[in-house]
Amino acid sequence: MMKNSIGKKIILSYFLILIISFALVGTMFYFITLNYIERSVVKQLVMQGREATALINKSFENRKIFKERSFLGMVRGAFLWRKMQISGQDYAILDPWGRVLFTNVKSLEGKRIDLDNFKRIGRRDYYSRKGDKISVVLPLDRGYLMLSGRLTGIKMMTLEILRILLLTFLISGLIVIVIGMFLSRSITAPIKKMAIMASRLKERDFDVAIDINTGDELQELGDTINDLARKLKDYDLAQKRFLQNVSHELKTPLMSIQGYAEGIKDGVFKEDGIEVILNETARMRELVNDIIYLSRLETVNDFNFAETDINEIIRKSVEKFEGAAKLRNIEIEMKLDGPGQIRGDEEKLLQAVANLLSNAVKYARTKICVSKEVKDSRVIIEVADDGEGLDTEELDKVFERFYKGKDGDTGIGLSIVKTIVEKHGGKVSAYNRKNKGAVFRIEIPQNFHT
Repeated sequence: MMKNSIGKKIILSYFLILIISFALVGTMFYFITLNYIERSVVKQLVMQGREATALINKSFENRKIFKERSFLGMVRGAFLWRKMQISGQDYAILDPWGRVLFTNVKSLEGKRIDLDNFKRIGRRDYYSRKGDKISVVLPLDRGYLMLSGRLTGIKMMTLEILRILLLTFLISGLIVIVIGMFLSRSITAPIKKMAIMASRLKERDFDVAIDINTGDELQELGDTINDLARKLKDYDLAQKRFLQNVSHELKTPLMSIQGYAEGIKDGVFKEDGIEVILNETARMRELVNDIIYLSRLETVNDFNFAETDINEIIRKSVEKFEGAAKLRNIEIEMKLDGPGQIRGDEEKLLQAVANLLSNAVKYARTKICVSKEVKDSRVIIEVADDGEGLDTEELDKVFERFYKGKDGDTGIGLSIVKTIVEKHGGKVSAYNRKNKGAVFRIEIPQNFHT
C-alpha cells in the first residue's frame, strides 16, 4: 500500500487552493475596506471643515460682534460662539504661512504645518495620513483650517474579517473534504480496477475485463486496456498455435528423414531414399526461411520506403510466373490503369504480389487476371483466378499463419502478404467471384509515411 494515495493528494490540493484563495480574498477585502473607511473619514472631515470655514469666514464680515478685532480673537470668538459642531475632533487654525495660531492639541501649539507634506484633494484642499490619523486642510480667507480624525475600529475590523474568514474557511474545509473524498473515489476506484487488471495481465490471465463508465479519459483508458487484453490474448493464442504448427510442420519431414536414414543404414533403401531425404530437407529449409522472413517482417523495422512504380513491380512479378503458368496452360492478363507512382518498399511489395501470383497459379484453371487501379489516393491491386474459389469458412482464415487450404504448402505465404501490406498502412482481403474463382485484394495508400 502506497503511503501517498491519489485521493489524499487531491484533497490536499483542494486545501491549498482554498487557503490561497482565502488569503487573497482576505487581503483584498482588508485593503478595500480600509480604503473605504479612509475615504469616508476624509469626506466627513471635509464636510465638517467646510461648515467651520464658512462660519469663520462669516465672522470676518461681522467683526463688531467680537470684542477682539485681531484674527486670533475672531477665530476664538467664532469657536466659542458656535462651538463649531466638531466636538471630539482635533483642529487648528493656521496663518497663511502654516503657523499654528490656535489649536486644541498641545503638541501643535507654536508649530508650523508644512503643506508640501499633504496631498491635494480638490482645488485648494489637502489631506494626509499618518498611521490611523487623517488630517485635512481647508483654506480660509486669511489662513487655513486643519481638522484631524482617526480611523477608529481598524483593529476591530481586522479581527472581525479574520473571524469571518476563519469561520468561512472551516465551513469550506468541511465541504472540500466531502467533495474531495467523493471525487477522489470516483478517480481512484477506476484506477484501482485498472491496476488489478494490469496485475492479472502480468500473470498472463487475459480472460479479464473492466467496466468503467465515467464518460471521461479514465473510461477511454479502461477501454484501451480491455482492447490490449484482447489483443494480448489473441497474440498469446497465435504464438501457441505458431509453436504447435511449427513443431507439426517440422515433425513430419524430420520423421520422414529419420525413417529413410534408418532404412538406408539397415540396407532397406538405397538411392531412392536419399532423394526423399533431400526433398524433405529442401521442404524444411523453405519452411524455416519463410518463418524467419515473416518473423523479421513483424519484429524488425527492415522496410526501406522510397518512391517506386507499382506497375513495374506487378510486371516483374508476372514475368516471374509466366513460365510456370504456361506449363499449366494458364493465361496471365494484366490491367494496369492509372499512374503507378507510390511510396513503399519495392522488394517487399514485389514479394507480396509474387506470393499472390504463386497462390493463383496453383489453383487457377485457365486464366489469372492481375488488375490495378487508383481510387481516392489509394492503390488497389487484385489477383483473380478461375479456380474452385474459397470455402466460406476459409475467407477469414486464409491470412492466418500455417493455415493451409486444399493442396496448401507451408501456410506462410499469405501471412507474409498480410504483414507486408499492413506495414504499408494498407489492408488485404479475399472473396469469391460470382462465376467461380477467388480474388485477393490489396489496398495501400499512394503516399504512406511511417
